[in-house]
Amino acid sequence: MKSRYRIRVVFVLMLLVASPANSVDHALLIGVSNYATTSGYPNLKGPINDIGLIRELLIQRFGTPTLDIRQLADQAATYDRLRAEIGGLAKRAKDGDQVYIHFSGYGSLVEPSAGRPIPAFVLPASKLESEARRPTRVSLPELTAWLGPIAEKGAKLIFVSDAGHESLWIADDGPRNRAVSPKAACGPDTKAVTDSNQRFPGIHVSAAGLNGLARDGLSRDDRSYGWFTWYWVKALQAMTPDATWHQAFEQADKWLQETADQTRHAAFAGARDIRLTGYSPPRARIKGAGTDQRSYLLDLGQIHGVTVGSTYRKLGEGACAGQPGHLRVTEVELSQSRAEGIPGEGVHFDVGDPLCEVEHAFHDEKYRVFLAHDEGEPGLWSRIKKGIEDLDAYEIGLRPDDSDYVLRILCPSRDASGVLIDPGGPAGLPRQDEQSAPELWLLGPEQRLLSPELYIGLDNPDRTLLKLVENLRGLARFRDLKRLANNSGGRRFFPAVRLELRILRPSPDCKPPRECLEIPDRGFYEVTAPFDPQQAPERSMLHRGEILSFVFTSNEKTEVYYLYLLNLTPDLRITSVFPHWSDPEDIVRLTPGGKLDLFELGYGLFLEMEGTETMKVILSDSPIAAASLQTESWRTRSEQGDLNPLERLLDNALTGRRGIPTVMPVTTWGTMELELEVE
Repeated sequence: MKSRYRIRVVFVLMLLVASPANSVDHALLIGVSNYATTSGYPNLKGPINDIGLIRELLIQRFGTPTLDIRQLADQAATYDRLRAEIGGLAKRAKDGDQVYIHFSGYGSLVEPSAGRPIPAFVLPASKLESEARRPTRVSLPELTAWLGPIAEKGAKLIFVSDAGHESLWIADDGPRNRAVSPKAACGPDTKAVTDSNQRFPGIHVSAAGLNGLARDGLSRDDRSYGWFTWYWVKALQAMTPDATWHQAFEQADKWLQETADQTRHAAFAGARDIRLTGYSPPRARIKGAGTDQRSYLLDLGQIHGVTVGSTYRKLGEGACAGQPGHLRVTEVELSQSRAEGIPGEGVHFDVGDPLCEVEHAFHDEKYRVFLAHDEGEPGLWSRIKKGIEDLDAYEIGLRPDDSDYVLRILCPSRDASGVLIDPGGPAGLPRQDEQSAPELWLLGPEQRLLSPELYIGLDNPDRTLLKLVENLRGLARFRDLKRLANNSGGRRFFPAVRLELRILRPSPDCKPPRECLEIPDRGFYEVTAPFDPQQAPERSMLHRGEILSFVFTSNEKTEVYYLYLLNLTPDLRITSVFPHWSDPEDIVRLTPGGKLDLFELGYGLFLEMEGTETMKVILSDSPIAAASLQTESWRTRSEQGDLNPLERLLDNALTGRRGIPTVMPVTTWGTMELELEVE
């Protein structure tokens, strides 16, 4: 299997642009939360809220006229109604129009008499006697056939489905995956599929493939949403006008993985170069003002990444930082925020004034762990609960569907060498054997083991608790660092710095004129010339045993940057790649027009295991003490409070500390993340 290389830049910039053009011309939003009334499935929490969130996005950011947004909610979303609405879209759509369709609800599979299972979407059964025998599922090929006339008229079609197709349930609090088993489907099956290989006539963004999961019940602003829909909307809010639908998908998928710790199941099919034509990014501006001229309403909220304590200034003459007076955010709602105004000399704030963020407040949220304490001895669970509560980065979750992790005691069936006999048993858990020794498993949101290292035997309770605490601390460090990003002003650092790769491949017979390098105890390697992985992805295939190095080149004429590189390994460890704690402080200095070739400096990353190697690049306009991360001097400085804001952010990420938010200027640092798949 070929290795894949993906590079993702994890910063965005809120731009100020003119009012949105009409980018999405027609939309059909389908959300089904209430299945119990007609279909007998447990109700879902998020689909109705999903389509409300999408509707607001389409109106505010894509300029879609409200009359051109059609909705089918709950019992209205029957087979006949859906087909009729799509037929109406086909009549209204014109050449060059963009048509957006969003489905939130249960998914399933259609199992034909021959061939692979086919994705399908579950609809409520109709209450009308005349429609009693209509199907309650529509397959993807059938939907493709319905949508064909829209594409034939020259319209661009975007279909987003937040539904799962692998039936996985959690008994503690109902379903948290939007999927039902093919065997559980009631009512007539979907109509026979005549051409299951028909190509979808546009872009299809799916929260889950055939074996994927689509989580329901993400709690935000006292409402529940689908996990994918929430991060899809958040990603679209973060895009710039020249971005593509595929770039929005990549960002949503990245955020979803970082937050939910789930394996990559979301999928994108269709052209990757179609842009968000006419899209208007969120505009930071004053939406309303109180009579006291001290309280203001801002047109950005939680979905845009606004946080309490962040500071905005009035944008004047294209400048931001130098403007006097500021607004400090005091309360954040879903799509708007409230702020306290502190006018500067000669400056006051009015409704409609454009704003720019100058300081961002970073809040370190706690991770929730749900304890399945109906399993095992109460005394052990009591000690586990106390141990988790003593960790700054964690708190006890009340329900599994609102927690980041689940702790269970299982008795998995293993062979004589300790290998799981059936690692993919029912509900994603291994097959159980009453004769096997009990183990404490730390599971992710998908109820699957996050890493082979994250299960613990129960033969020694003291050792069990110590190992669990160690695992949780390491997991918090990994996730905190992976999520660390400057989503406001960090964009200026890239592409001001260009990245190239250099690969060293084992070559026992390496000879001139090829560039060869002998490494003690490892043998000869052939060294590739530096190359841009985005321009030459075919050269970026990676395999175990190779060595990866990096070249950073500054495109700046005046700015000096300081560069740091960390590695997040497939087994959830964090290592510092560059610099080493013993290096001189100026080794990280990237001068205007200069270059840092880590290979020439003697730095490389040995690729010793399969999986995803994540590289975190940190750039700052002033040096940080990252070379001392693992030394006593760092811990002493941290305890004394002798850290600058960026060092404090890194310290919180690497120690799991929680407390007072860190407030930082948004234009002083940036991050870039690379994900490297090693086979």
